[in-house]
Amino acid sequence: MGASKLVTSPRQQPPPLISTWTVKTREKGMEQVEELQGKKACAQCSKEKNLIEFYRTKNGADGRMKMCIQCFKENKEERQRREHEEWERRRREREAQLQEERERQERLEVYERERQAKRQAEMVNDLPCGSAHGMCNEMYV
Repeated sequence: MGASKLVTSPRQQPPPLISTWTVKTREKGMEQVEELQGKKACAQCSKEKNLIEFYRTKNGADGRMKMCIQCFKENKEERQRREHEEWERRRREREAQLQEERERQERLEVYERERQAKRQAEMVNDLPCGSAHGMCNEMYV
C-alpha cells in the first residue's frame, strides 16, 4: 500500500560555546554603542549633544529625554526650591491662623472669667447679709 516513512528523532546539537543570552547581550550592547554615537539637540538649551548626555526614557521616540542631563538637573533644583518656598509660605499662613485662633480663644476665656466674676459679685450683693459664702442666716446677722 503506501510506503511508510521512517521517522527518526532529530539529533541534538551540542550547546554552543557562547550562550544565546551572551550573544544577544553583545548584539544589544553593540546597538547601544552605535546609538550613543548619535547627536541630539536639547529642547531647553538648544545645544547639540551626544545621546549619552540625555537620560533614558521609555516615552521618547528615540528612547532619550528631550532635555539634556544638565538642564534636567537645573530644572529639578529650581522646581524643588519653588516647592520649598511654597511649602514655607503655607506653613507660615497655617501658623498665623493657629495663633489667631489661640488669641481668640484666650480672649473668650478672659471674657467668660470676667463675666463669671461679675455674676458672682452681683449674687453676693443680692444676699441679705452680703457674705460671699451664701450661707446667711438671719439669726447670726
